[in-house]
Amino acid sequence: MAQQRKQAKEQRKALVKKYDKDKTGQLEREELKKLLIEDSKMEVSDQDVEYYFIRFDRSQSGGITPEEIESLLASFHAYVQTKPQAEEFMAKYDVSKDGFLSKEELKQLMTDLNDGKPVADTEVEGVMQSADMLKHEKLEKPDLMHAIAFWDSQIDDRKSVGCCVCM
Repeated sequence: MAQQRKQAKEQRKALVKKYDKDKTGQLEREELKKLLIEDSKMEVSDQDVEYYFIRFDRSQSGGITPEEIESLLASFHAYVQTKPQAEEFMAKYDVSKDGFLSKEELKQLMTDLNDGKPVADTEVEGVMQSADMLKHEKLEKPDLMHAIAFWDSQIDDRKSVGCCVCM
């Protein structure tokens, strides 16, 4: 087990080193963008890079370290797999066409996913808070699939709890 952890750590270091052109030991925005483009073989926007930077630079070092790269890539790979659905939702529900979903737009999406049944503002607020990684009161495409997964898990939790407490 210790050998596997050591090997994984070395792989993370090697990956960062490969793209770390300025030899700082971490990836800055342009270096991260190059990694993500080469990894996914698709275009990656500056907005996507900024999202991952803010979400995963937990050390606040101004770059993505070897310790941060593994969870960043896991999240990015999940996003790449769900990106077509996220783009479909954005096209339909981003009424303002600003590239984000506001609380009102998210509420409409959640209502439609809820078979047209109204969704409480408190639920929308909870989903928004859980998924809005940039904390700017709107969801970007990478946030969107996390928001839906969070909401689905909340619905599943409520179904398994039941309605009453028996004494």
